[in-house]
Amino acid sequence: GVYVVDGATWDKMPGYFKDRINGLSPHSPFPIYDIDNDGKIEIIVTSEGPARMWDLGIWDSYITIGSVNYSEPPKMVNIIGDEQLEIFGSSTGAKIYDPYGNLIETIPTCYGHDTPLVQDIDNDWQNELIVLSGVGQLQCYDTSAYAPTTRVRTNVQLYSERRTGVGIYI
Repeated sequence: GVYVVDGATWDKMPGYFKDRINGLSPHSPFPIYDIDNDGKIEIIVTSEGPARMWDLGIWDSYITIGSVNYSEPPKMVNIIGDEQLEIFGSSTGAKIYDPYGNLIETIPTCYGHDTPLVQDIDNDWQNELIVLSGVGQLQCYDTSAYAPTTRVRTNVQLYSERRTGVGIYI
């Protein structure tokens, strides 16, 4: 299920919790962010199936992200270098989607498993995409995104103590 709780009282927010939601399988830490820039917070969830974007503002899922079965929820990172973050998911090869679930790019040799990192690791002022495969192989890809100042925090899992799964500075 999905539960939104009041941070002060830890009570479930009326109308924003449900034990079971058909077609929605939250699994592992998922990204939580205004993914489609509509002013409402969304999450991306999956569990051995297609990823779904769930809008916490309208309390509905209206986007399925590709037709690939993901074992871990895709994350939000800046790969393309435009003003928006992209959705990055990997299973059998990696897929990069725009914030509305449209496929932008496929990296057939990328087999990242859980948490991709986006950081300028070679000091060329452009981000690199770093993934660790399920068999322990580290893969690094150049991107067209310029590294922001202040840099994304990759020294904390899922990009911050808030564990948002979104590659922005917090």
